[in-house]
This record gives sequence, C-alpha cells and structure tokens, in this order.
Amino acid sequence: YAASRQGLDSRITWLQADALKLPFDDASFDLVCCQFGAMFFPDRVAAYREAKRVLKPGGHFLFSVWDRIEENIFADDVTNALARIFPHDPPRFLARTPHGYHCL
Repeated sequence: YAASRQGLDSRITWLQADALKLPFDDASFDLVCCQFGAMFFPDRVAAYREAKRVLKPGGHFLFSVWDRIEENIFADDVTNALARIFPHDPPRFLARTPHGYHCL
C-alpha cells in the first residue's frame, strides 16, 4: 500500500512503501535514500536488492545507520554504569538496539 502526501516542495511526493517490495518501475531513480531505516529491514539483502532494482545504471544508494554503541557516548555510559550496578545480570537493552549495524 502506498499513501502519498504533497510536501512543502511541489516537486516532492512522499510515499509510504514496503522496502522489500518498492512500488516503482525498474531503473526509475538516480538516487535511493534511506535514513535510519536499513537496520530495521526484516530482510536486508532483499531490501538492498530492491533499492538496486529501482536505481538507474550508475545510480547511488545512500543510507545512514547508527554506529556501534561505543560511539554513542550516552548509551555506552548508561550500559557500563548498569553493568557495574548489576554485575551478575547487567541490563543490555541498549546494546540490543540497532547500534550493532554500522558502516566502516
């Protein structure tokens, strides 16, 4: 299902779509952009394949993701403080967030 909404710039139309099954023709775009979504794809390979499918030859797939938890000072400090307070069973909920998917 796709729902469109006109933005402030009339040249841009926002669409909600499934990253694993994009509702666009092959080779439709020069650029596919994904901000803080790639780490939530249920099947990353399939989503990347879809991004490639809708890109024109020579097009680019630009995506951003969170870095390692050690690079997020606040989350890392909280995780380490909790590990000191609860050494036998440290809460690791922040370590299970998407910090683990990063690009080098």
